[in-house]
Amino acid sequence: MILDASIFSRAVKFLDANDLKKIQNKEEGEVVLGRLTSMAGSTLQYGGVKVRSAPDKFEDGKVVRVKKEINSVFSQVEVPSGAKFKNVVEELNKLGLFPVLFPVYLNGTVGGFIATNGSGFGSYRFGFVNYKKNVHSLENDLAYLTVAKYTEVIETKDENFYAWSGIIQDDGSLTFYSPAFYSSLIRSDKSSVDTWKLVTEVNDKASRSVKRGYVPLIIRSTIEKVSKVRSSLNMEYNLGYVINYNSPMKYGVILGSIEESRVPEVFSFLKENPDVYPWPSLQDYNEVHKLIISKVKKAEIKVPKRLVRMRNEFEEAMRCVNCGACLDSCISFKVTKNPLYSPPGRFGRMLNETNADYCFGCKECEDACPVDIPISSITETLPKYNEEFEKLFVETPKADLDVKHLVSDLENKYKNRPVFLLFAGCSTKYDPLGLKGFLGFLSSNGNLPSGLSPRVFLMDGECCGFADYISGNETEAKKYVEKIKVLKDQLGAQGVYFLCPEGLYVYNKLSGDKGVLAYDVVKGSVQDGEVHAGCWARKLGIEGKYSECAGIWTMTYKGKSFPINVKNYSTICPFSTWKFGTTSVYSKFIVKDMDRQEESKKTFNDTDLLNVIIDSINRSLLAAADEMAGKVYFWKSGGSQYFILISSSIAKKYFYKILFENVTKNKEVKDATREIIVNKPLFDEKIKSISEIISHQDFSSVVTELQKKILESPNLEYSMSDVVKSKEFVEALNKISMSIVSPTIISDALAEAAYI
Repeated sequence: MILDASIFSRAVKFLDANDLKKIQNKEEGEVVLGRLTSMAGSTLQYGGVKVRSAPDKFEDGKVVRVKKEINSVFSQVEVPSGAKFKNVVEELNKLGLFPVLFPVYLNGTVGGFIATNGSGFGSYRFGFVNYKKNVHSLENDLAYLTVAKYTEVIETKDENFYAWSGIIQDDGSLTFYSPAFYSSLIRSDKSSVDTWKLVTEVNDKASRSVKRGYVPLIIRSTIEKVSKVRSSLNMEYNLGYVINYNSPMKYGVILGSIEESRVPEVFSFLKENPDVYPWPSLQDYNEVHKLIISKVKKAEIKVPKRLVRMRNEFEEAMRCVNCGACLDSCISFKVTKNPLYSPPGRFGRMLNETNADYCFGCKECEDACPVDIPISSITETLPKYNEEFEKLFVETPKADLDVKHLVSDLENKYKNRPVFLLFAGCSTKYDPLGLKGFLGFLSSNGNLPSGLSPRVFLMDGECCGFADYISGNETEAKKYVEKIKVLKDQLGAQGVYFLCPEGLYVYNKLSGDKGVLAYDVVKGSVQDGEVHAGCWARKLGIEGKYSECAGIWTMTYKGKSFPINVKNYSTICPFSTWKFGTTSVYSKFIVKDMDRQEESKKTFNDTDLLNVIIDSINRSLLAAADEMAGKVYFWKSGGSQYFILISSSIAKKYFYKILFENVTKNKEVKDATREIIVNKPLFDEKIKSISEIISHQDFSSVVTELQKKILESPNLEYSMSDVVKSKEFVEALNKISMSIVSPTIISDALAEAAYI
């Protein structure tokens, strides 16, 4: 079920969800959703439809383009319809412009406001988005806004013809704001106000309607009835405004909040007052609205049968009011741009979906939540109630011989100390330098605090169960945890060290035992204060200066690629170390020449190298077009795989050559490579990490261009044109683009270029 910020969505928890399902629109189709902050309740009518979001920025990263000047005051701007109003208004303010009509709460999207025919700030003069005049419009994924040079306004207590917006104050009085250039025509007491400051104040007042134990309530009625509605509902009041021109009649809109338990009272009032509407839009009730108004009688939460065991989590989830505050910190939403993959989206889907997708475990959304919902623990719990568990896999290779030798040295050096089990898990892939660094720390720091020991027994090549845990399969996760516990008991080990917070979290949760995070062992010796503590470290109570979620080990989510996001601070979690291209707090203890390693870390800019490699891939594919065109005839004789094999070799040849040339020409990358290449373990790990990140990038645009070049190539046999135009050929080109990058090719090209 798709919930929004409306009172109708807040009432769903008091209904049997099956009642709604019966009248929902189940026709196959596509619905474009914004940030689900609409107060109209229109999303509730959809069931089983495909959802997508509109773009929130242009290709160049901007959110506003001036389209045309209408006259000396008004212009038209072009905006991606998925852009947040707050971002749009901020950018327009820099240009000395403001939308002539926009919502009082700025966390929603431009497209959502236009599509629901909203009202808001500016409605005294411009009414609704669309009535007799069309103020703003939508065309595909673009919005066209009317904007004006209203950077300064005149505040008066008297209503006047020139008023742009009329605000209903807490005491019921009205304040009007007119563009400053009408100042000489307004003959009452007045004062000048900066428009941006005013807009910010209005948004802040609107935001106060979001708080724990309450639900936001917005009511539209005739202006004469506003005070009576407000007193009848006895709502906590925050803000109101007047709708005058471009409207069927003069309305007042009031915004505030009421206690959750009083939602049924609101519907009783609406039933008795059919001319009063719980939204700021110009529309009427649909069948879903009418059903909810007629069905909700008592504030009695109805938990779906399959979720009875998690009643507390369900009740907490249903406190969500879809304010959108968490979306900017939710990595699922940032990657997919789809609100269904966000905390509000997941909470809504609890009602009618039998399988919950895994969450990365980020606590940033929880920090942002003004309603204090324990989001992280709810989304962690949800997958346990899935009918089918998602198959997830984390690589846990065996440790290399260097690690085994270090463990052996510790055994010989500290035979008289109690043994600890060192669970390596996925750090052998995602932070092998950190594993060696931790062992190096133990070797140099034998006098650890009471309860700890420098003597370890290595457990490698095994999973901690985290992948199964986050997919909800606790039974399978417990099997992995039990292996660790059994080995600990067999060894008579005093404890278990974990390098990853995820492994420790799962072990503590499912084993009945408590492990030790390696960071807690070394942190007294870590000089760098800029430590990143990711999602699962924070769940363990560890805080760092940085906490951005890396998105565990996955490079794609719901078919979308994670952006390349290189950082320059120390990390605790192996996944963060790998994804951010950093060195972990543990790896500081791996080499004697720490100053050299730190200098290498500073000079080697992963982002620069990534950009050079991506450029080399694009250029090499296009450079190989003519040669590949001459090999398309192999498609008929040997099939697509044979063509892919031959063409991959051609593309790799060009890739090596072009990468070598690009690095040679780029002094910064060349110098940084020469600096870091002497530190072979660090260099190898960076190249391996970069190669994997690139393997998940989207090269579809260059593949389209490559297909076109092959079609136009004089080397292509005419009879093979249909093959090149086929969907299968495009898939083959995509596979070729993915195959040409390997750590060996990259490291060889860099090594050769570094010393030219």
